[in-house]
Amino acid sequence: ACLVGSEMCIRDRAGVVRILREAIRQALGREAELSGMPSWTDAEPIYHKGIEVAIFGAGELPLAHTENERVRLGELVELAAVLDRLISLASQV
Repeated sequence: ACLVGSEMCIRDRAGVVRILREAIRQALGREAELSGMPSWTDAEPIYHKGIEVAIFGAGELPLAHTENERVRLGELVELAAVLDRLISLASQV
């Protein structure tokens, strides 16, 4: 499968996706929900240089950059846990 967003196509078996999925599994005890990114991000120019990318984070995408943008504290706590596991797993590669 290909996760399509803007001009990017990231394979769901790409190394960066596998590590992120494992970090989410270890930190949160659940499987990651994979989808494409429907808008431009700073990941796109990195991707076009041939570097694998994955986009993830807290909050609700439809609210991003609006006057109603907000992130629940619990989501930030979960994000911190995933980042901790991600850094640990990536350092072992």
